[in-house]
Order: sequence, then C-alpha cells, then structure tokens
Amino acid sequence: MLRLLCDTNQMAFGSSSALLAILNHLPSINTAFTYGVTSEILSTSKLIHNFLKTNNKDNEKVKKNLDLTQYDAVLVISNLTNVNWYLDSNIPVFYIDLHSWWHPNTSHRIKNEAAIYFTESFFEENPSIGKNIIKTGPIITLKKVEKPKKKQVLINLGGGTNKWIEPGINSNYAIIILDIISRIQSEFDGYKIIIAAGKAAMKQIKEQNLFDNFIASTFSQEEYLNILTESEILISSPGLNAIFEGIYYGNKVIMLPPQNASQIIQLKYYEKFGLIKKGLNLDTFFTFPRFKEIKNIDEKELTIMVLNALKILELATELKNKMASHIIKQLKFTYTTDYKKTLTLAKSTLGIPGANDVSKYIQKSKNYFVNTTVVIPTAALRLDLLEIAINSVLNNIILPKQIIISVDNNEPGYKTIQEQYSKYNFVTVIHNIKRKGVSGTRNYCLNFITTRFISFLDDDDYWDCSYLENVFTGESFDIALVGFKKKKNNRITEEKLPPIKLKPELFFVKNPGIRGSNINIKKTLFEKMNGFNEKLLAFNDMDFGARLSEQKEIKYKSIQKHLVIFNSHSGKRISTPGCKENRQGIQKFLEIYKHKMSRQELIEFRNRALTIWGIDAF
Repeated sequence: MLRLLCDTNQMAFGSSSALLAILNHLPSINTAFTYGVTSEILSTSKLIHNFLKTNNKDNEKVKKNLDLTQYDAVLVISNLTNVNWYLDSNIPVFYIDLHSWWHPNTSHRIKNEAAIYFTESFFEENPSIGKNIIKTGPIITLKKVEKPKKKQVLINLGGGTNKWIEPGINSNYAIIILDIISRIQSEFDGYKIIIAAGKAAMKQIKEQNLFDNFIASTFSQEEYLNILTESEILISSPGLNAIFEGIYYGNKVIMLPPQNASQIIQLKYYEKFGLIKKGLNLDTFFTFPRFKEIKNIDEKELTIMVLNALKILELATELKNKMASHIIKQLKFTYTTDYKKTLTLAKSTLGIPGANDVSKYIQKSKNYFVNTTVVIPTAALRLDLLEIAINSVLNNIILPKQIIISVDNNEPGYKTIQEQYSKYNFVTVIHNIKRKGVSGTRNYCLNFITTRFISFLDDDDYWDCSYLENVFTGESFDIALVGFKKKKNNRITEEKLPPIKLKPELFFVKNPGIRGSNINIKKTLFEKMNGFNEKLLAFNDMDFGARLSEQKEIKYKSIQKHLVIFNSHSGKRISTPGCKENRQGIQKFLEIYKHKMSRQELIEFRNRALTIWGIDAF
C-alpha cells in the first residue's frame, strides 16, 4: 500500500473535496493535515486514516512535527507553504493546481520539480507552465445517480473562511446572502431548502430565522453529494468544485455574488462562457475603480476590497433587492434551451472528470520519477556493457526524470545509441565533440540537465534495482555516495563503502570509496565546483573527492550499502595497468596535491603507483 501524505489548502472546501475525490480511487494509507476549514470535511471521511493536527500554513511547525521518512509520496493541493521542504527531502511530490489559470506566470520550482504537476481544467486553456504537466478534467467525485430530482434547493455558501476572512468578525456573507434569498423565497414555494456552509458561517445562520422551512448544517462530503444529486436547484457562491459538481450532476446552477478574491475572477469566466447572465459581480454594483483591474491586484488587497463591498451591501436594501431580482432572472434562464446547450458545451469544454486519472498516476509513485538526471559518459566502444548499465537504471524501483548518454567523439556510435534509445522520452543522447576525455564528457552534460540532482554512472558499471530508492529516500543531501561491489570473472565481491565523513586527506593516497558510478550531487554544487577536472585523464574521482571535501557547509549522505557493481572486465579501462592516461593522471594529481600531502602520504602514494600500475610517481 502506498503511504501518502496529503497537504491541502486549508482555506476552502474545494481543495478537500478534490482530495477525497482522488483518494476514492486510490488504494493507499492516507495521512492528512486537518486544520481550519479542512478539518470540517476531512475529519468525517473514512478515506483519511491518520490526522496531523498541525497548521500546514506554518512551515516551521510542520518540519518540527513531521517525519517524512514515514511516507512514500506527498499529494499537495494548492498549498505552496511546505513544498520547498518536501522537494529538498527528495520525496515524490504530486501537486494539483486548482488555479493555474489565475496565475499562469507565477514562478515556483514545484512547476519543474514535482513528480507531476496537475492543472485542473477551466474554461480557458491552461497555459504551459513547466515540465511534467498533466491537464485533467474537474477533480470531483462522480457517483451514479439513480433517483430522480426532488423539489429541493441546495444553497451552498462554501467554507466561508481564509486567512483574511473571519465570518462573524469581518464578514457576514452568509447572513447577507440568506437575507437576499429570503426576499424571493416565494419563487421556491413547495421546495425544501437546505443550506450547506462551514461551521463559522453556520453559527451565524443558526442565530437567524430567515426561512419558514429550511435545514442548515456543515455536511460531510458524502452527505453533501447525496443532497446535491437529489436537488433540482443549486444556488452557490461562485467557487470551482461546487459549480463543477452542479454542472455534472445536472442541477440548475444559480450563482451568488463573490465572497473572496478568486471568486470575482471565476464569476467573470462563468459569465464569459454563458453559464450565467452578467450582473452579479461586484463591479456591477460598486464603482470602486480598482475592480476593473483585478488581475493586477494582490490577493490580500483584492480580498479586502471584496470585504469592504460586502459591508456596504449589508446595509444597502436597494442593492439587495437588485441582486434578488437578478437571481430570479438566473433561475428562469436555467429552464431555457440556451442554458441546456451551454451546460452541454460546458461539460465538453471542461472534459471528463479527472480524479480517477490523477489517482492512477499517483499509484505509480513507487516506481515514478525522482528529480535527478543520470549521466552516462561513453566512448561507444563497448555497447554491450552500455546496454547493461542503461537497463540497470531502467529497472530501478524509482526512475530518474532524465537519462543523458554522452558520447565522446564517436559519430557512428552516437547514431547507433541514438537510434536504440530514442524510444524513451526521458533519454537524451548527446554527442560531445568539444571536450575530450571522460571528465569533459561528463561536464558537457551540464548544458542539457534540467533536474535538481545529477547521478553519475560509468558505461561499464551498473546499479542494483534499489539504488535510486536508497539515495533519494530519507534525509536531504547535497552529495550522496554509495558503496560498491566488484564483478570479476562473473564473481561479485563486496568492495568499498563510502567514508562516513569527508576529509581531503582521505583522497591523497588512495580512493576511499568514490567512483564515477556512485556519485549523486546537487546540480548547483557540481556547477560551483566546476565539475570534474578535465586536465586529469585519470585520478579525476580522487581529485573530485578531495575538492568536494573542501566545500563548506554541505550536507553529505553516506549510504552504507553495496549497490553499485564495478565491472572489472578485460576491455580497456583507465584503471588498467600500463594505461597511458594513468601516468598523466598521476603526474597531474601530484602537481595539484603534493604540497598538501605529508611525507608519509607521499611515500604511500609512490609505493601504490608502483605496485598497481608500475609507474614511478617521482
């Protein structure tokens, strides 16, 4: 079972209902934050197995109280508060943006680093806003409706709160709306009236007695949907999911004036599409000049403008009557042929509800993409071994977002590899004709890497299927090293584990456990180090380790497992005794580090060079 952490926008019911719609299709063990309005819906659902009673808008508290190693993935719905921390922790993040149409140009790393960035369909085409984007239909719960509609009106006032809106303190939206509807209740003679709202608004409602016959409550999602499917008429604040549900369940949908910033903009879209007649938006009733510039106004400022407008409306009998008349017009419009045609077109434009599709993607998260690029340098001289290396990556439990095969100055080999692996959309084959040698071939890949991390693998080595899972599960890191085994004559023996701590002197005499196949490094750190030293034809891994050890304030992760198989084959390798690159590498390495080495280290270095490679270092 997938262990899923759920983090939803706590300020509205829509995010929570979208979450439950997804979880209804997803076999998983679900833990969710239940704070504020969120808890009013989620706490009543059997789909949530564990609750975190922590304010998920307080990142410091979340980090203090949450152990991410307990989860396989995070599902976030329209809440950016904790996203950076999730990404830093290398846990797969699935992000659902219910308002991408509102802020298409907002720049945030989640757009490129999420396992998948889902955008919910709206009436305008959602723009392309990053990699790994999947556009879905409305993320709502659809259930089979077997009973005919009743003479019943459902008035949905939404959650009613956000960080700037406090019902009963700075907003009386529920009271204003019910006052308006009470003026036209004769239009609903013979209808049962049910009012749904958040607890804060409900407290206000129950203090009033505006209708002769009505039921008012904060319903669970299941209760609410049962009422909705039975109701002929839905009167709702112009949210998203509530309106989408009404459209798909075949209700006569009548919208109310907005109660927050986003609803002003949403109502304009509904008007533009023809679902409602113009006349309910606040700029119709108020001459506030800035209502004409809403797309350029900060959300908080726009919310305050809405609250001020509602304060005026509360006292303005004439405006209330005008809105009441408009609701009657909306009601009559829903019985027309034009409305029915618009409703059919709306369903077609919005597309098939996407909760099931989203759940299918998330269900695959155990073998989904992590935010790393696997770089495999090759001279294309041993294609059989290269294939084993690539297949070991593709067979990993968790896959990288990108694989780059960098071919070192071999045109025929480049074409062969390109032809073989072009079928994978996340595999890029590049031809390095500028920067000779394995270091240059690795460094050349930086021009093509879009991920946060880089994982290096030599073309004659390969990984255990749990390699990436072990690297990218658990604590965050800047550099992670993994232990390796040696394969020789079809016999595999455990070789080295990486050092527990990084110290430059560990790399002066011999390699303590860093190779071209066990390095996982943050791209920014690799860039800061200027990559591998291209002047070193050999000993570049020892040089890289020594320079890495000199970096200040880096998070180092030492994975004490043998998950890399170093292939000690009979073909050409830089480590082979007598290889000319070794002599150059030894001499160059000494030029760089001789002054830092003790007399004893110099003696040991020389003896080792003589014993292994037959080269006198001095």
